[in-house]
Amino acid sequence: MLPLAHVGHYLWTLYVLPVLIVAVAIVRSMLAQRRAAGDGEER
Repeated sequence: MLPLAHVGHYLWTLYVLPVLIVAVAIVRSMLAQRRAAGDGEER
């Protein structure tokens, strides 16, 4: 049987995963914009 008394200790993982996904998406979009801006200046 699952130790349900300790489930509260692990609920933070349900919040961390979406936050990490959004943070990674923001960083990737920022890097893509910098790359696109850098390509335009070099030429």
